[in-house]
Amino acid sequence: MTMVWGTDTRARQLAIGVIVVAAVTLGTGAADATRAAATTGPRAIRTVADRSAVNGTYRVTISDADLRANGVTDPGAIRENHGIFTWFLHDGSWRLHQRTSNPVNPPGPPAPYTVKGDRITFVFAAPGAPPGAPPPLTMRWKLASRELHFTVIRGGDPIVRTLFTAHPWKKIG
Repeated sequence: MTMVWGTDTRARQLAIGVIVVAAVTLGTGAADATRAAATTGPRAIRTVADRSAVNGTYRVTISDADLRANGVTDPGAIRENHGIFTWFLHDGSWRLHQRTSNPVNPPGPPAPYTVKGDRITFVFAAPGAPPGAPPPLTMRWKLASRELHFTVIRGGDPIVRTLFTAHPWKKIG
């Protein structure tokens, strides 16, 4: 389908209506879709839809052996970064909850992520995050059979690369 973004008000309203219906169906929200369509056109709509492509709740279990296999050698870092991780991804914002027998770090504040096609970038140094947060991590992603798979492109540190790539994240919600 070809859309022309010109001065034809009726055509523009129809196009925005189609995008809003698609956005609501995909779970992005009509307000975001309408605002993006009205202000910046098709490119912004793709960005809104991209962010929602990974929306959901995911779970992964990370062991001490997973951390060691990915280059984490500090005993304190291993002790703090194993367990069952539940990730909440929603429209460009993520949160993490860790369940372990020896909790050390409380859950951090929500942080942003961006999606462009098959690439996703997670930011860890969000406002309110503890000092020393790793640099952003950019990866390729694929969601298949309710499992989210990541392949590192650049960034992060050995701990976050392990959390994202040691095992697929299972979609639980």
